[in-house]
Amino acid sequence: MRCIVMLPEMISMGVTLGGMSLFAYSVGARNQERISDSIRTAALMITGISLVFGVLVFVFRDQALLLIGGEALLDRGDQMMTAMLISVLFNGLTMLFMVWFQAAGKAAEPAEMQPAL
Repeated sequence: MRCIVMLPEMISMGVTLGGMSLFAYSVGARNQERISDSIRTAALMITGISLVFGVLVFVFRDQALLLIGGEALLDRGDQMMTAMLISVLFNGLTMLFMVWFQAAGKAAEPAEMQPAL
């Protein structure tokens, strides 16, 4: 089931990581118009990819679940696949904003891990 959802997530990751150099170059050049255009375009691409794949898999989810796991997976897999498809959009947009902060040089320093007592 996860392999079906990974396809739009990997395409969204390619869009965001591919745009990282463009974001960083635009920030360095202080070109606000290019920054806003590139982030808007990336967000629209991620949304479109997520919606197209989400609708296709949602329409054919029973056939996909039967193909992957048979009748045993059909009952519980339906709810799980729906939740995973909804999360694809949010995962892609979250990655876009993480990449944007990294490209702009505004990423937060990682927190130090405290040993558990």
